[in-house]
Amino acid sequence: MRCTALNKVTNIPVSKLFGHVLLERLIDFILLAICLLFSIIFNYNDFIKFTQLITFPVNMLQYIVIAIFSIWLLFRTRRHFLTRDLLDKIDEFFHGIKTGFVSIKKMHNKLLFFIYTLLIWACYLFMTVVCFYCFNETKDLSLGQGLFIMVAGGLGMVIPTPTGIGSYHYLVIHSLTVINISREIAQFFAIIVHSSQAIMIIISGFFAMIFLYYRKTEN
Repeated sequence: MRCTALNKVTNIPVSKLFGHVLLERLIDFILLAICLLFSIIFNYNDFIKFTQLITFPVNMLQYIVIAIFSIWLLFRTRRHFLTRDLLDKIDEFFHGIKTGFVSIKKMHNKLLFFIYTLLIWACYLFMTVVCFYCFNETKDLSLGQGLFIMVAGGLGMVIPTPTGIGSYHYLVIHSLTVINISREIAQFFAIIVHSSQAIMIIISGFFAMIFLYYRKTEN
């Protein structure tokens, strides 16, 4: 949806915009991994307890392997059931994705880009920490524990559920319970943080769509 909206305003091909999105997700994944590393350093014992509490379906790995094999098989046999015109369009689309993905090499101000990226992740952290003051039980938690909870929530957002609903709450609740916060408070905390972020995105997204609409009419 983001790529389509920007395409109507900037006329940049959707494939290139999609490549930009993949690049963003890769950078976010790397930063999440770095935060995970620091979280383990500052909260090693809590992190060990956290991993022991988390349970996933045993057959999840099987589904992942089957999905990867199916995609590989579809890619290898695509020329047997697709027309030449359609193959050319698919190749052009993937070429656009590649162009957008490697666009970071041609970025004029890489330093500013990385500064903004780090500031965004700092905001993620403080969006979690500021909610500690909603409850007496969490107001004394440290910044390191805030990083631990943010990472747990980030892992929940990585799981492909709509806006992290369910997976975010599940992992944040477990991360709070391992640092001796009651399950009831942990549930309220997860709901408040996730809901406040969702409301912020909806409101800001509403104004952003109005801005894009006027940009489109001007063009």
